[in-house]
Amino acid sequence: MQIVYDKHNEEYGVLEKKSFKDTIIDVSKNLKKNMPKMTPDHIFYTDKEIEVPKKEDLGDVPDIGIPTVHFYDSDKKVYDTAMYAGQNAYDRYEVIKEIKSLKEFFEFKKVKGAN
Repeated sequence: MQIVYDKHNEEYGVLEKKSFKDTIIDVSKNLKKNMPKMTPDHIFYTDKEIEVPKKEDLGDVPDIGIPTVHFYDSDKKVYDTAMYAGQNAYDRYEVIKEIKSLKEFFEFKKVKGAN
C-alpha cells in the first residue's frame, strides 16, 4: 500500500491492489445505480437491465489485482475510487510513501490536517 496525493483534487488516497472480480462487481453496481440518470449520449448508456454478477458467477475470470486508489471520508469510509492505470494516473497521483496499514494513512492525514 502507498499513500498518494491527487494533484487535481488536492487530497490524499491509498493506492492498493483490488481484486479484479471485486472491481467488476463494483463497476456493475455503480452502472446499475447511475443508469437512470444517463442519456443515450453517455458512453456507458444502455437500455438493457444491468445485472450485478456474484463472485461465484465470475469463476473463470482471472482474479488479478488492479491498482486502485481509494479515497476516504472523515468517517474513514471509502467514498470514491479510481483505477491507477495509464499515463494520466502517473501524472495525476504523486506517490508519497509506502505504508503497511490504513492506520498509518489516517495518522498521516491527521498530521497533514487533511480530511
